[in-house]
Amino acid sequence: MTAPNAMHAITDDGVEFLNQLCDAWNGEKGKLRTLVNEHGLQLFTGGSRGREIIPFPDEYITDFYFDEWEHETFYVAKICGIPSPQNYREVHIWNQAYGGSDSDLFAPADAWDDDYRWILMKRVTPVSPISGDLAYAQNGQEYYVDEGAPERIEGWLEDEGWRIEDAPENIGFHEEQEYMCLFDYGGVHPLDGEIEYPAVVQNAVEEYNQQGQDAGADGRTENE
Repeated sequence: MTAPNAMHAITDDGVEFLNQLCDAWNGEKGKLRTLVNEHGLQLFTGGSRGREIIPFPDEYITDFYFDEWEHETFYVAKICGIPSPQNYREVHIWNQAYGGSDSDLFAPADAWDDDYRWILMKRVTPVSPISGDLAYAQNGQEYYVDEGAPERIEGWLEDEGWRIEDAPENIGFHEEQEYMCLFDYGGVHPLDGEIEYPAVVQNAVEEYNQQGQDAGADGRTENE
């Protein structure tokens, strides 16, 4: 069963904001930070595999998809200035899990850009096996401490046929449904083998990497 891409959950202004975030990702870091700060939010520290993770303002979510939530936002946006392999990977895995008994093991990815520059994922409260986890404490994020969480969720995933490499850093608690799940699927191996990325993603990554190499070569030339 393929998961629906619930674009109707986002207002027109919300889609415009997401595109502005992606465009700002391509510019200076301060521009993206300013855009987020204007909405009274802040970037999550660390990002995720080339992306930035941002609380998505509730004002841009339609009433149909909005529900009461203890965080300041109901969703997070995972944004990138180019078609993102990680965004595509998470959409691919969510489509595999959607509708099955294993869907509860993943934070829902409810909407995404056709070119995978952004996805909207339900926000969950992080769960860490470490008390005083600096990754969350330094950012002022609420989180739960559960030493046994990684082992349990790894076991649940294995029971459903999944393999994961980085569970301890990516576990969350879904407050609404009251279960643990993954909020980043980067270390999950899909049920149907390794992912073959579409041309729009492959070409964007190759072009971005080439631009970085060209910029590095230009810098070396100027210093010679």
